[in-house]
Amino acid sequence: MKRSPARHISLALLWMIWLLLTAGCQTPVGVERVDAVTAQRQLTGNALTADELSPSARNVLRRWVLLERYDDDPAGAIAALHTIATDGRGDEDEVITLAEMSYLYAEKSRQRPYYLAAAIYSFAFLFPEKGLKPPSPYDPRLRLAADLYSLGIIHDFASADEATVEFKSGNYQAAFGWVQVAVNPAGFEWHNRRVVALTPVEEVAVRGLANRYRHPGIGAPLAAATQPVVAESGMQVAPRMKLPMTAVLRLDMPRRQLAQQQLHATLDLYNTHDVDTTTITGKAVPLEADETAVLAYVLASPQIWERELKAFFSGVFSESTPTQLASIDAYRPGRIPVVFVHGTASSAGRWGDMVNDLLDDPRIRDRYQFWFFTYDTGNPVLYSASLLREALADAVRKLDPAGTDPALSEMVVIGHSQGGLLTKAIVVDTGDRVWEAIAYKPIDEVRVSPEGRDLLRRAVSSSRCPMCAGSSLSLRRTAAAISPNIRSPSSWGGFSLSHCASSALARSLRAMPATSRSTPTISVLAACSA
Repeated sequence: MKRSPARHISLALLWMIWLLLTAGCQTPVGVERVDAVTAQRQLTGNALTADELSPSARNVLRRWVLLERYDDDPAGAIAALHTIATDGRGDEDEVITLAEMSYLYAEKSRQRPYYLAAAIYSFAFLFPEKGLKPPSPYDPRLRLAADLYSLGIIHDFASADEATVEFKSGNYQAAFGWVQVAVNPAGFEWHNRRVVALTPVEEVAVRGLANRYRHPGIGAPLAAATQPVVAESGMQVAPRMKLPMTAVLRLDMPRRQLAQQQLHATLDLYNTHDVDTTTITGKAVPLEADETAVLAYVLASPQIWERELKAFFSGVFSESTPTQLASIDAYRPGRIPVVFVHGTASSAGRWGDMVNDLLDDPRIRDRYQFWFFTYDTGNPVLYSASLLREALADAVRKLDPAGTDPALSEMVVIGHSQGGLLTKAIVVDTGDRVWEAIAYKPIDEVRVSPEGRDLLRRAVSSSRCPMCAGSSLSLRRTAAAISPNIRSPSSWGGFSLSHCASSALARSLRAMPATSRSTPTISVLAACSA
């Protein structure tokens, strides 16, 4: 039986009514409860965390009807928003949005002018000139701007292979014009050393060190390789040591300069061992620093680890590993030296975790300086102790010939395993007792050359540190001890000293009283036998 047209129409109407009724359960606008992690991702995702524009940036583009244009023509949308930001219609919202847009487009197109633009937009957002509204201290875009600024500097000034950065004065192209950059050459000179290479540490993962200490601030953190200006001997900064440095690109009146085709900027390098702030618009601003990453670059050198066993099996009285007393920083008058002495078949690298922790404590970093003694661990213990004793005495004579720095008389020596025996040996006087226990005639009656007798005496006897000669030795010991059996969960193919030991040592160093003794003192905080 055929259905009538009226029946068809009635069924269609009923179907449409049913659809409308069911659609009424889903409103055009609504809310859905999600977990905290999902909510945070939706609210805070940005160019660095989600590889897309942040919600606030997309809001700005919608406000100026530029969102679809940005999807189809990013460079055109950036140029259009730049005009809005510089002709008086825009404010800090447009400026930080331009920073985010420029960085994302630079990442996709690999065009360096947009990296430089991201850095300059970020700086203009963070440090507007007087009279313009600065960002709120609670604005989450502050951290985003600081990171975009740092990454923009790193990538715009990157070397051809992008392994290092190369800072040279010149005229650099940005997305909106040209920037005349004047690089301050003073930052490349440091005591008797000259910076020869700068490696970014912003985009690196660190392994082997349990803790990573990163100090937020402004600037691009770098690891600086240096070379001595004049050849050095004796106590010196470790040859492979890298300096933690931070590059800061600054512009006067940045928002006003954005409206010009030719901008002017200066670039300064800061050693964060020396300073931790810079001044921008008359205010002290902390410098971005990542000293853990810099230390990891140093310890990544294969030569440090390869010579551990080589130095142990090289033979008696060997010099396969040059005996050396080195530091991680220039000599700082007034700071007490803490001397680390490694153990058997080991190297200074094994102190990495401990030094990383100690350097992050300002109460320790501002009061102490860290030195490291390297030696062939296959040699007789008392012979190696004599080398340590001579190295310390030479260092004091070289660094303070007039004897005016009392901190050098408060030296702290820390030994691990065989290094603990060395630290004990430099503060005792054995005379000929060891020789008499193993030989049947006095050492002076042994038929050997004078040089051989001197070498033999150094191998079987110990005397107090030469810098303590002529005065009584005050020896302070604490309960802090570093056992050769303590291992770190993140040990490097063997062992590293545990964080329990680091904490114990830190407590001991902080608790040491500030003294002004005229009597030289060596504090043995850790002296453990193998």
